[in-house]
Amino acid sequence: MGALLANNYDRALILGYTNQQKAEVAENELSKVHLLPNEAAGQKVYEYANTPGAHCHYMNWLKAALAENGRQLELNFKPVPLKNLNDSEGIFQAAKTALSEATNGEKKDATVTFHLSPGTPVMAFNLTGGTKLMYAGAFSACSKVNATPLYFNLAENNIVNLQTGARRPLKPITSSIDLIKLNCLDKEQYIKNNGAWENIRARLTQGNVRQELSAALFKNHEKIQKLYADLVNYNDDNNIKDFELPVYETSECKVFHKAKNSQEGTVILGGKLYGPIRGWHNFAKYLSGGWFEEYVYGELKPLEEAGIIHDLRINVRIAYNQSSIKKKSGAAMGKRSSRI
Repeated sequence: MGALLANNYDRALILGYTNQQKAEVAENELSKVHLLPNEAAGQKVYEYANTPGAHCHYMNWLKAALAENGRQLELNFKPVPLKNLNDSEGIFQAAKTALSEATNGEKKDATVTFHLSPGTPVMAFNLTGGTKLMYAGAFSACSKVNATPLYFNLAENNIVNLQTGARRPLKPITSSIDLIKLNCLDKEQYIKNNGAWENIRARLTQGNVRQELSAALFKNHEKIQKLYADLVNYNDDNNIKDFELPVYETSECKVFHKAKNSQEGTVILGGKLYGPIRGWHNFAKYLSGGWFEEYVYGELKPLEEAGIIHDLRINVRIAYNQSSIKKKSGAAMGKRSSRI
């Protein structure tokens, strides 16, 4: 109603979703619905909705309402059988036919307005959201440039040609690295670290001990956070040093690292000893927040193994080629990279 009153239209073609599974209802039955209590009225509305009788009742009301508002236009109604209320392809075909009928015999500069009413049985065509908008919008835009409208039906993993209805399967991208390459990288960038768990060999050799420590630090994150400011002084891959933090003995969380030879990392957390764990090159880096990334990775791993997550990575790193850095800065300042 609001759409028809918003502009001075010459004529309107209204498409109404028709549920062929429902029994016919007489219009005089519909006129009594408003006399029922709210709950009973709601049940009757659901029962009668999307039937020819309901469409007739609606059109009589609409014509009377337009007359009361002083609007005169040619008003037509066309029932549209659909598989269901959100049968997007059926809606598109109906919209396509309606557009052809609406523009038949019109001047080339005639204006056609679409109004889609999501969630209701009537669609009088001024676009509002949802899947219906994508279908009608694609059709409208492609019609102007004589292009083929395609709809990516992600629910069924296929591409639909909206003119012919032909479908082709979508080729899935199950690798996050492939997704990054296709959408994020330019000629000046490359994948420096593909984020595979085994890229850090110590994760494999340390096994469950490392994962148990990550889980313990998550449960006691407030304690390890108090050491972050001091750990920054030791978080340098090129200058690994021994440390024992904090220096006082009363802390609920103490961390140690022997940088030389065995490269042992140890944590005492709430009176429980973790370690010494051998082969830990930059223990400060892990304690400064790397533990949280590994904890989240461990929590998500079962979802990958169950096939719910296609590809799980940690610390993917994108870097710039040396030549691009020279062009931007005028001198080689080392390789710049960003972690994901």
